[in-house]
Amino acid sequence: MFIQPGLFLEQRQKLLLTPELKEALQILQMPLLELNQYLNVALEENPFLELEESKEEEEEAPLESLSELLAQDYSNNSSEYESKENNYDLWEKKQQALPSLQDYLYEQLFAVVKDVEELSIGEFIINSLDNNGYFSEEIDKIVEIMHVEKDKVEKVWQKIKTFEPKGVGAKNLQECLLMQLDASNNHYQLAKEIISHYLFEVSEGKLKEIAKNTKYSLIDIQETIDLIKNLNPRPSNGFRKIEELDYIVPDLEIKKIGDKYQILLNERILPRLIVSPFYRKILQDQAMQKEKTFVEEKFKKAINLLKNIEQRRLTILKIVENTFAEQKKFLDNGLDYLKPLTQKEIAAQVGMHESTVSRVVHGKYCQTPWGVFPLSYFFPSKVSNAQSEEDLTASKIKKVIKYIIDREDKKKPLSDQKIQELLLQENIVLARRTVTKYREEMEIPSSSKRKRY
Repeated sequence: MFIQPGLFLEQRQKLLLTPELKEALQILQMPLLELNQYLNVALEENPFLELEESKEEEEEAPLESLSELLAQDYSNNSSEYESKENNYDLWEKKQQALPSLQDYLYEQLFAVVKDVEELSIGEFIINSLDNNGYFSEEIDKIVEIMHVEKDKVEKVWQKIKTFEPKGVGAKNLQECLLMQLDASNNHYQLAKEIISHYLFEVSEGKLKEIAKNTKYSLIDIQETIDLIKNLNPRPSNGFRKIEELDYIVPDLEIKKIGDKYQILLNERILPRLIVSPFYRKILQDQAMQKEKTFVEEKFKKAINLLKNIEQRRLTILKIVENTFAEQKKFLDNGLDYLKPLTQKEIAAQVGMHESTVSRVVHGKYCQTPWGVFPLSYFFPSKVSNAQSEEDLTASKIKKVIKYIIDREDKKKPLSDQKIQELLLQENIVLARRTVTKYREEMEIPSSSKRKRY
């Protein structure tokens, strides 16, 4: 067969994403805070966009049904979210009121240390604590950096180790736990020995090995380990970690008014954009022909952006309305009443592609009567081999497993195989490895580590 190069004409069909369609997909997927940032950038770059002047609006009557929400305009309904009693505001205030570990230690430092140099050393040590509240910095390094005496650094460090919470400033886990032991406790000496030499055996549940090495009874070992487990391994627990502080601002809120639920988009932080009347006139000005191409391009982008925002709003409301129509039992009764649901099922109901539902669900949160949840939470997978009369989700089965373990004989804890058999008696068919997986996801130790003496 003879092959030679040549030019040929042929027709092909393929899908191309135009810039307008690409922007529409991006906006649909954006969570609230990301969309707010995107709109503010567009406001700065496009002269055709400007902020709409805020107007006081009358309170609207409650909607008669969820379906009417799709025809309702929420763009000017920000009063719903401006109440001082708003759940989001209260949640954020509580988070902001929580002090950091450093702030808490500063207060104690300033109360007991008056020497200026010691205060500086104390501040340096407090700022050097890691996320657990441990002090892992080398003393010699502080001496070199601050040009102070080593004895003074040691003195201030020892003083900080007496501060609350107990264990703060320790070098490692062992020292942290030892600092919290009460010397008057009957198990003090044994606890001290276990913490110093047998923490790994404790984590592995090897109580018999500890008893053999320490010459104590299994009951004494068990009681001492219970004492150790009540200690705080991380003194930073309960304090705000500044670098990890992150607020969740729900994209939607579901309220119950009377016997009906209303879905509201949280658009209070979004800028209200309109097309500038001034630049509209420029398009009609015959004297501005040179600038007309630039102006028309910006005008087109502004119009497309506003259309995409409105389309995003309608699409989200439609998908969320259908989702919670399926999950109405959850709204009425709580977490135990979530039913298995797939994005494909919702896509079929609303007449959209599954990828559109996925973009709506991605990264967005919803305020419900039972708390704030990611939208993906309302699409729990069904356990395909469960043979019960009702559809079971993984979360429901986990609760059953936890219920069984909570009521087991602690001296003879149930193996995963035995739990599987008990589930089968409840018409829940699971593989043993699935039981193990669910147990580990709930951070419940194996039977050997749950055993008590």
